[in-house]
Amino acid sequence: MGPGQLPPLEELLTTRVPLLAHIPVFARPRVRDELVLLFRELEASTADDDTHRACTALFLLPACILFTPDSATKEDSLGKIVKRRLTRWQAGEAQALWEEACAAARRRTGRSKPPTEGARQLDRARRQAQDGAYSKAVSTLLSDGVHEVTDEVQEALIQKHPQEAPARNPLFNKPALGAAFPRAPAHVKFSVQEVREAIESTPPRLGRRW
Repeated sequence: MGPGQLPPLEELLTTRVPLLAHIPVFARPRVRDELVLLFRELEASTADDDTHRACTALFLLPACILFTPDSATKEDSLGKIVKRRLTRWQAGEAQALWEEACAAARRRTGRSKPPTEGARQLDRARRQAQDGAYSKAVSTLLSDGVHEVTDEVQEALIQKHPQEAPARNPLFNKPALGAAFPRAPAHVKFSVQEVREAIESTPPRLGRRW
């Protein structure tokens, strides 16, 4: 039957919808088949309206079937959720799926405060376990995570990695990594001829090649 009524392409391109990090393995064959079908429709389109609709459907499909769900369980895994959405898409419910995706995005952005690192770590481990990556989920749970930037953390990092003073050039009394060609002191004088004679007097075995 196909996706049915589609939202405007401009609305789709200007709406941010959080998506799953990847397509669940359990749902990949069906998603692949639907993408192949949409690309074939785009290739076969001749009129501008048909091309516009085919492009809209291609952009819309990931948002409708891969938007991040509020929750998932072992019995209702991410793969089953995506396959169920894909069935609705093929039954002509693309507009309804798009509205659900936008509502889910508003719920996620409407949080009073961002989740803590521990909450993000737990959510990441839960999604890995739902995808069957159990060893990754265990590693995520055992990880110390990423510390939030606080005064205590910055002080600990400074103590662990103290910054040394920049190196000094004893000849010019300037940082060695400063100017590429520092001005020589007034008492250091030499002519072009003296430089040329010094270069030509360099033995070949020390690197002179001309």
